[in-house]
Amino acid sequence: MGIILILLGLCAFVGFGIAAIGLLIFWVIQKARGGTFSWKWLVGSAVISIASLFLMYYGVSLDNKKVATDEGNDEVYTQTSYEETDDSTDGVESEEDDQYDIEYSINTTINDFVEENFQFDTVATEIEVNENLGTDKKDDYITLVHMDMPKVLSVEKGYRWIEKYSNYLASEMAEKEPDVSELVIFWTMAGSENNVAKYVLHREKDKFIFDSQWQDPNFKD
Repeated sequence: MGIILILLGLCAFVGFGIAAIGLLIFWVIQKARGGTFSWKWLVGSAVISIASLFLMYYGVSLDNKKVATDEGNDEVYTQTSYEETDDSTDGVESEEDDQYDIEYSINTTINDFVEENFQFDTVATEIEVNENLGTDKKDDYITLVHMDMPKVLSVEKGYRWIEKYSNYLASEMAEKEPDVSELVIFWTMAGSENNVAKYVLHREKDKFIFDSQWQDPNFKD
């Protein structure tokens, strides 16, 4: 609306300003010739030109008010949106980051230790990290490790190494991962389709203690 008023006022001002100048020149010529001249046209043109100036000023004022209002609304909207987003996501993102860091650390500890110390192409095929819902302690986790020993020469020998490796891994976890309070290790080996051994351990201070040990009595050479 302000732009329209400015354009209308500008056109009127220019048009009637030119008319006023023309009438003034005409008056000078008439006076020089001794003729008469009606002042009504000159006064009318001047009045309309002044009104045109006022119209342009009013249009500029409207535009300035609109710009100021829009900028104010944008500032309030942006600030409010940022505050709402900040309040609603900070806690969730922090918890997710902590969980990710702990899972990454546990996975790295297990995979690096197995790769550097275990023989017979032994690998951790799957690692699950879950919150321990049985305690009120913060950052308390249960870790389930699925191990596979694909190149052992015999079942008897494989069981001996499985037990040793479970002890070695439990010692490493006790030292490197203080947030793990329970550890469950499943084993498969060459020739087996299902688990042939399972070891359940819990933390006591700086070490893991075996709660139960199971080996499949039906899996033999």
